[in-house]
Amino acid sequence: HPDDLPRVAEETRRFDRLDDRDVLDHEIRFRHADGSYRWLRCRDAVFERDADGRATRVIGTAQDVTDRKAH
Repeated sequence: HPDDLPRVAEETRRFDRLDDRDVLDHEIRFRHADGSYRWLRCRDAVFERDADGRATRVIGTAQDVTDRKAH
């Protein structure tokens, strides 16, 4: 969602500072194939880093929580 872009950019940068044991838990809107936006709860962790410690691969899950957000 366009309103979420600044927050997404900041969360992406957080991966480089995230401890390897930590999970980044956040909710964000994504555009569905039908054009509507759906809320997803994402839980992501750094899977691999480069020699400088920057995150190069992230692994995670996403759960649709749109109905919960509507109530």
